[in-house]
Amino acid sequence: MRHTSICIFISAMLVGNLSAQRRSAAEILKSIDDIRAPGSNFAFDLTVVSTPKGKNPTTQKFSVAVKDLTKSLVRFTDPPENRGRVLLMVGQNLWIQIPSTNQPVRISPQQRLLGQVSNGDVARVVYSFDYEPTIKDLASSIEGTACNELELTAKTQDATYAKILLWADAANNRPLKAEFYSSDGRLLKTAVYKNYEHVIGKARPMRIEISDAIHVGDFTTLDETNLRIANQPASDFEKDNLKYVH
Repeated sequence: MRHTSICIFISAMLVGNLSAQRRSAAEILKSIDDIRAPGSNFAFDLTVVSTPKGKNPTTQKFSVAVKDLTKSLVRFTDPPENRGRVLLMVGQNLWIQIPSTNQPVRISPQQRLLGQVSNGDVARVVYSFDYEPTIKDLASSIEGTACNELELTAKTQDATYAKILLWADAANNRPLKAEFYSSDGRLLKTAVYKNYEHVIGKARPMRIEISDAIHVGDFTTLDETNLRIANQPASDFEKDNLKYVH
Protein backbone atom coordinates (compact mmCIF):
# COMPACT_ATOMS: atom_id res chain seq x y z
CA MET A 1 0.00 0.00 0.00
CA ARG A 2 2.85 2.32 0.93
CA HIS A 3 4.61 1.48 -2.37
CA THR A 4 1.44 2.35 -4.31
CA SER A 5 1.17 5.69 -2.50
CA ILE A 6 4.77 6.55 -3.35
CA CYS A 7 4.18 5.72 -7.03
CA ILE A 8 1.07 7.91 -7.10
CA PHE A 9 3.02 10.73 -5.43
CA ILE A 10 5.88 10.48 -7.95
CA SER A 11 3.43 10.37 -10.87
CA ALA A 12 1.66 13.45 -9.54
CA MET A 13 5.02 15.25 -9.26
CA LEU A 14 5.94 14.37 -12.84
CA VAL A 15 2.57 15.52 -14.14
CA GLY A 16 2.88 18.72 -12.12
CA ASN A 17 6.39 19.40 -13.41
CA LEU A 18 5.25 18.79 -16.99
CA SER A 19 2.29 21.14 -16.54
CA ALA A 20 4.56 23.82 -15.06
CA GLN A 21 6.98 23.44 -17.95
CA ARG A 22 4.15 23.78 -20.47
CA ARG A 23 2.93 26.91 -18.68
CA SER A 24 6.42 28.32 -18.72
CA ALA A 25 6.87 27.57 -22.44
CA ALA A 26 3.49 29.17 -23.18
CA GLU A 27 4.46 32.24 -21.16
CA ILE A 28 7.76 32.61 -23.00
CA LEU A 29 6.03 32.25 -26.37
CA LYS A 30 3.37 34.79 -25.42
CA SER A 31 6.12 37.24 -24.49
CA ILE A 32 7.79 36.64 -27.85
CA ASP A 33 4.48 37.18 -29.66
CA ASP A 34 3.89 40.39 -27.68
CA ILE A 35 7.21 41.70 -28.98
CA ARG A 36 6.38 40.91 -32.60
CA ALA A 37 2.76 42.12 -32.34
CA PRO A 38 2.15 45.46 -30.58
CA GLY A 39 -1.53 44.70 -29.95
CA SER A 40 -4.54 42.84 -31.28
CA ASN A 41 -5.11 45.36 -34.09
CA PHE A 42 -2.15 46.87 -35.91
CA ALA A 43 -0.61 47.48 -39.31
CA PHE A 44 2.78 47.81 -40.95
CA ASP A 45 4.48 48.09 -44.32
CA LEU A 46 6.68 45.22 -45.44
CA THR A 47 9.49 45.08 -47.98
CA VAL A 48 10.67 41.63 -49.06
CA VAL A 49 13.93 41.30 -50.99
CA SER A 50 14.83 37.87 -52.39
CA THR A 51 18.41 37.28 -53.57
CA PRO A 52 19.02 33.86 -55.16
CA LYS A 53 22.67 32.82 -55.21
CA GLY A 54 24.45 34.44 -58.14
CA LYS A 55 21.37 36.34 -59.35
CA ASN A 56 19.96 39.85 -59.04
CA PRO A 57 17.57 40.56 -56.15
CA THR A 58 13.80 40.79 -56.57
CA THR A 59 11.80 43.20 -54.42
CA GLN A 60 8.12 43.18 -53.50
CA LYS A 61 6.28 45.48 -51.11
CA PHE A 62 3.14 44.90 -49.07
CA SER A 63 0.82 46.68 -46.68
CA VAL A 64 -0.29 44.38 -43.85
CA ALA A 65 -3.20 44.89 -41.46
CA VAL A 66 -3.92 42.53 -38.54
CA LYS A 67 -7.22 42.28 -36.67
CA ASP A 68 -7.78 40.35 -33.43
CA LEU A 69 -4.38 38.71 -34.04
CA THR A 70 -6.05 35.90 -36.04
CA LYS A 71 -7.04 37.87 -39.16
CA SER A 72 -4.59 39.40 -41.63
CA LEU A 73 -5.10 41.44 -44.78
CA VAL A 74 -2.06 41.71 -47.05
CA ARG A 75 -2.17 44.18 -49.95
CA PHE A 76 0.42 43.95 -52.75
CA THR A 77 1.72 47.50 -53.32
CA ASP A 78 4.81 47.07 -55.51
CA PRO A 79 5.79 46.30 -58.26
CA PRO A 80 2.89 48.00 -60.08
CA GLU A 81 1.82 44.84 -61.93
CA ASN A 82 0.99 43.20 -58.58
CA ARG A 83 -1.18 46.01 -57.25
CA GLY A 84 -4.74 45.00 -56.58
CA ARG A 85 -3.80 41.55 -55.30
CA VAL A 86 -4.90 40.88 -51.75
CA LEU A 87 -4.25 38.02 -49.32
CA LEU A 88 -6.73 37.34 -46.53
CA MET A 89 -6.04 34.99 -43.64
CA VAL A 90 -8.84 34.22 -41.19
CA GLY A 91 -7.91 31.65 -38.58
CA GLN A 92 -6.13 28.99 -40.63
CA ASN A 93 -7.93 29.76 -43.89
CA LEU A 94 -6.08 31.74 -46.56
CA TRP A 95 -7.36 33.26 -49.81
CA ILE A 96 -5.96 35.43 -52.57
CA GLN A 97 -7.98 37.93 -54.59
CA ILE A 98 -6.58 38.77 -58.02
CA PRO A 99 -8.06 41.70 -60.01
CA SER A 100 -8.77 39.49 -63.04
CA THR A 101 -10.98 37.12 -61.00
CA ASN A 102 -14.41 37.69 -59.47
CA GLN A 103 -13.96 35.33 -56.54
CA PRO A 104 -11.06 34.80 -54.13
CA VAL A 105 -9.10 31.58 -54.51
CA ARG A 106 -8.21 29.36 -51.55
CA ILE A 107 -4.44 28.88 -51.25
CA SER A 108 -2.01 27.24 -48.84
CA PRO A 109 0.01 29.06 -46.16
CA GLN A 110 2.93 26.78 -47.11
CA GLN A 111 3.04 28.06 -50.70
CA ARG A 112 5.99 30.32 -51.45
CA LEU A 113 5.27 33.99 -51.92
CA LEU A 114 8.76 35.22 -52.80
CA GLY A 115 12.17 33.69 -52.23
CA GLN A 116 12.29 31.94 -48.85
CA VAL A 117 9.07 33.63 -47.70
CA SER A 118 5.81 31.66 -47.60
CA ASN A 119 2.31 33.09 -47.63
CA GLY A 120 1.98 32.20 -43.96
CA ASP A 121 5.16 34.08 -43.05
CA VAL A 122 3.58 37.34 -44.17
CA ALA A 123 -0.02 36.69 -43.19
CA ARG A 124 0.69 35.42 -39.64
CA VAL A 125 2.80 37.45 -37.23
CA VAL A 126 2.35 35.48 -33.99
CA TYR A 127 3.21 31.85 -33.29
CA SER A 128 0.81 30.97 -30.46
CA PHE A 129 -2.21 30.46 -32.70
CA ASP A 130 -0.65 27.72 -34.84
CA TYR A 131 1.91 26.05 -32.57
CA GLU A 132 2.14 24.27 -29.22
CA PRO A 133 5.37 25.22 -27.40
CA THR A 134 7.59 23.08 -25.21
CA ILE A 135 10.90 23.94 -23.61
CA LYS A 136 13.80 22.28 -25.42
CA ASP A 137 16.73 23.96 -23.65
CA LEU A 138 16.96 26.64 -20.96
CA ALA A 139 20.76 26.82 -21.16
CA SER A 140 21.28 27.51 -24.85
CA SER A 141 23.23 30.46 -26.26
CA ILE A 142 23.66 32.38 -29.51
CA GLU A 143 26.85 34.37 -30.01
CA GLY A 144 27.36 34.55 -26.26
CA THR A 145 23.76 35.53 -25.43
CA ALA A 146 22.01 33.19 -23.00
CA CYS A 147 18.82 31.88 -24.61
CA ASN A 148 15.70 29.88 -23.96
CA GLU A 149 15.11 27.42 -26.78
CA LEU A 150 11.54 26.43 -27.55
CA GLU A 151 10.25 23.69 -29.81
CA LEU A 152 7.00 24.68 -31.52
CA THR A 153 4.87 21.85 -32.87
CA ALA A 154 2.09 22.54 -35.35
CA LYS A 155 -1.40 22.15 -33.91
CA THR A 156 -2.86 21.26 -37.31
CA GLN A 157 -1.68 20.31 -40.80
CA ASP A 158 -2.71 23.77 -42.00
CA ALA A 159 0.17 25.43 -40.14
CA THR A 160 2.91 26.83 -42.36
CA TYR A 161 5.55 24.54 -40.80
CA ALA A 162 5.42 21.21 -39.00
CA LYS A 163 7.98 22.31 -36.41
CA ILE A 164 9.92 25.42 -35.45
CA LEU A 165 12.91 25.70 -33.14
CA LEU A 166 12.92 29.19 -31.66
CA TRP A 167 15.66 30.85 -29.63
CA ALA A 168 14.86 33.88 -27.45
CA ASP A 169 17.08 36.04 -25.25
CA ALA A 170 16.71 34.63 -21.72
CA ALA A 171 16.83 38.13 -20.22
CA ASN A 172 13.93 39.67 -22.14
CA ASN A 173 12.42 36.98 -24.46
CA ARG A 174 13.41 38.86 -27.60
CA PRO A 175 13.40 36.38 -30.51
CA LEU A 176 16.89 35.95 -31.97
CA LYS A 177 16.77 32.94 -34.28
CA ALA A 178 14.36 30.34 -35.65
CA GLU A 179 14.69 27.15 -37.66
CA PHE A 180 11.73 25.94 -39.73
CA TYR A 181 11.11 22.26 -40.47
CA SER A 182 8.91 20.27 -42.86
CA SER A 183 6.67 17.35 -41.88
CA ASP A 184 9.42 14.88 -42.83
CA GLY A 185 11.91 16.58 -40.51
CA ARG A 186 13.91 18.51 -43.11
CA LEU A 187 15.33 21.88 -42.17
CA LEU A 188 13.84 24.31 -44.68
CA LYS A 189 15.31 27.63 -43.62
CA THR A 190 16.80 29.64 -40.80
CA ALA A 191 15.67 33.11 -39.76
CA VAL A 192 17.55 35.71 -37.71
CA TYR A 193 15.68 38.57 -36.02
CA LYS A 194 17.61 41.84 -36.24
CA ASN A 195 17.47 45.66 -36.21
CA TYR A 196 15.68 46.04 -32.88
CA GLU A 197 14.04 49.45 -32.56
CA HIS A 198 11.95 50.96 -29.77
CA VAL A 199 8.47 51.12 -31.33
CA ILE A 200 5.10 51.40 -29.53
CA GLY A 201 6.60 50.92 -26.10
CA LYS A 202 8.95 47.97 -26.77
CA ALA A 203 12.10 47.01 -28.60
CA ARG A 204 10.94 45.07 -31.66
CA PRO A 205 12.83 43.35 -34.51
CA MET A 206 12.25 45.34 -37.67
CA ARG A 207 14.23 43.00 -39.94
CA ILE A 208 14.18 39.24 -40.46
CA GLU A 209 16.99 37.66 -42.50
CA ILE A 210 16.22 34.21 -43.93
CA SER A 211 18.74 31.70 -45.29
CA ASP A 212 17.53 28.78 -47.40
CA ALA A 213 18.75 25.44 -46.02
CA ILE A 214 17.94 23.52 -49.22
CA HIS A 215 19.14 26.00 -51.85
CA VAL A 216 22.26 27.10 -50.01
CA GLY A 217 23.21 30.68 -50.82
CA ASP A 218 19.64 31.90 -51.42
CA PHE A 219 18.81 34.74 -49.05
CA THR A 220 15.73 36.83 -48.27
CA THR A 221 15.17 39.86 -46.04
CA LEU A 222 11.90 41.16 -44.60
CA ASP A 223 11.93 44.78 -43.42
CA GLU A 224 9.03 46.25 -41.44
CA THR A 225 8.36 49.98 -41.41
CA ASN A 226 5.58 52.24 -40.20
CA LEU A 227 4.46 49.79 -37.51
CA ARG A 228 1.36 51.30 -35.93
CA ILE A 229 -1.80 50.60 -33.98
CA ALA A 230 -4.68 50.47 -36.46
CA ASN A 231 -8.21 49.16 -36.12
CA GLN A 232 -9.34 48.47 -39.66
CA PRO A 233 -13.06 47.81 -40.29
CA ALA A 234 -14.15 44.22 -39.70
CA SER A 235 -15.80 44.17 -43.14
CA ASP A 236 -12.36 44.34 -44.80
CA PHE A 237 -11.55 40.93 -43.32
CA GLU A 238 -14.48 39.15 -44.95
CA LYS A 239 -13.77 36.90 -47.95
CA ASP A 240 -16.73 38.14 -49.98
CA ASN A 241 -15.54 41.76 -49.67
CA LEU A 242 -11.99 41.22 -50.93
CA LYS A 243 -12.73 42.50 -54.44
CA TYR A 244 -13.71 45.84 -52.91
CA VAL A 245 -10.52 46.23 -50.87
CA HIS A 246 -7.95 48.60 -52.38
